[in-house]
Amino acid sequence: MDLLKEKNRKSILVQTENRVNDRDLKEIISQILTVLLGEEDNAIEISTRLLLEYFDADQVYIALFDDKQEKIFFLQKSLSDLDATTLTDLKELPYEEVPWTVQCIKQKIDIVCDDLSQLPPEADIDRRLLVEKQKLKSMLVLPLVLQDKAQGAIGFDFSRNTHYWTEKEISDLRIIVRALAI
Repeated sequence: MDLLKEKNRKSILVQTENRVNDRDLKEIISQILTVLLGEEDNAIEISTRLLLEYFDADQVYIALFDDKQEKIFFLQKSLSDLDATTLTDLKELPYEEVPWTVQCIKQKIDIVCDDLSQLPPEADIDRRLLVEKQKLKSMLVLPLVLQDKAQGAIGFDFSRNTHYWTEKEISDLRIIVRALAI
């Protein structure tokens, strides 16, 4: 059973790599960096929309930590047209609802979760919000680090489909994360 699962995963990874090669992620990064360095008033909104469309995600967001209030504030969200989750009305989120996620990000650890049903036991509280309420299947959350401290995160949520992240995608996305953190 595990061999079959691994074979399917490798097949999906090859398909994903082919998609990345078909429409070069570097081109998207270039567009985003141009927008971020330009005079656009809505540069972050344009950037998250480009990422949402490229990855066919249900949501791409930029969130900032407020340690005094112990909350995550969503600075920007881009939602797919097909997104029907409860994410649309979330403007803030108390740390206590996703303590494992907050802990990982504050420790500057990427959260790469191809299958949210496989979250570790220490993420049980997070699972209630992410899987049971929001119906997420996959997610990627990368820390936004400024002056060697995680100030927030950029996240990619998938509720319609499962997404298998490649090292190339994650590595390329870190370029955008560094630009956004400035």
